Amino acid sequence: MPLSLALPITSIQPQLNRCYVSQRLNPLRRLTPRQSSSISSSLTNTMSRFLNFRLFSLFHTLKTLPFSTRQTLCSHLHQSNGRFENSLSKVKPKLDSQCVIQFLVSCHPKQPQLGIRFFVWAGFQSGYRHSAYMYAKACNLLGICQNHHIIRDVIRSYEAEGCLVTVNMFREVLKLCKEAQLADVALWVLSKMQYTFNLHADTLMYNVVIRLCCKTGDIQMAEKLMREMSSNGLCPDLITYMAIVEGFCNAGRSEDVYPVLKLMRVHGCSPNSVILSAILNGFCRSGSMVRALEMLDEMEKSGDCSPNVVTYTSVIQSFCKRGQWSEAFDILDRMRALGCNANHVTVFTFVESLCAEGMWKKLMG
Repeated sequence: MPLSLALPITSIQPQLNRCYVSQRLNPLRRLTPRQSSSISSSLTNTMSRFLNFRLFSLFHTLKTLPFSTRQTLCSHLHQSNGRFENSLSKVKPKLDSQCVIQFLVSCHPKQPQLGIRFFVWAGFQSGYRHSAYMYAKACNLLGICQNHHIIRDVIRSYEAEGCLVTVNMFREVLKLCKEAQLADVALWVLSKMQYTFNLHADTLMYNVVIRLCCKTGDIQMAEKLMREMSSNGLCPDLITYMAIVEGFCNAGRSEDVYPVLKLMRVHGCSPNSVILSAILNGFCRSGSMVRALEMLDEMEKSGDCSPNVVTYTSVIQSFCKRGQWSEAFDILDRMRALGCNANHVTVFTFVESLCAEGMWKKLMG
């Protein structure tokens, strides 16, 4: 709708016509006070209704347009004087991924903190949720991976402004830390959340930080956080244990997973095939083939955690790398006997390994 201020005068046209005719017949005649008052009142009422309609239309247009096309609104938000989230809540824009990206672009590169605060706020609004792609996009556009301090600065700004901070806001911040692989920052955020803002993290938030610690090799901190979860009345779930198990296996400490498996069973969380396969794969990578075969036997005897083609192929690959062809073919026979068919990865493992050793004739046997 065009924003020109064209004034409709339909409602006062009859009175103007009468005055015009009257003054043509008698040019010396002036408008009576009553006529002047009537015309003035009509003009005022019409103008008021018109302006109210125009202002509503303008506000509605700004509200529904993408953020990057709303220079006026952007200016308003950039000058919100520490009440950024309040300003957004009043405007209540219609959010989608395009809208979010365009606003982040408008914040880059001079105001990344503002972009993060908007992104965090948008992440838990009604009718919209960030996708995994959006977290990656935000980290890229705002340079979070390169400038680790930005996340800390945002949390400090919440504190300095006395902003009403919620668990949802910290959850979004930790998801950004997860995407940017910022383990140290995530630990700091978790601590600030609990000791500065007096908020309690949930299992999902602990899992994010635990997984980040495990990926950086800080298994000790991951275990500490898992104990902290229990002391706070939270039960570690399969995702928690999976992160710990993968952390031990990646660190070459596959033997240390047995106490974790015991703890899982104590807490009523039975290990599934994914966790057991991860442990078996850890044994294979570390060269502990005896342990790997023991784990494979345990999985085959368990009705709930039967090994799949990926599990068997992992063992076959390990034997092939060591030139233990007989053991590798024994595993192939075992998987066939249990009704698990080899896939293209299994076949390629044999072909590649045997050809590399000049044993291609064995393939024809």
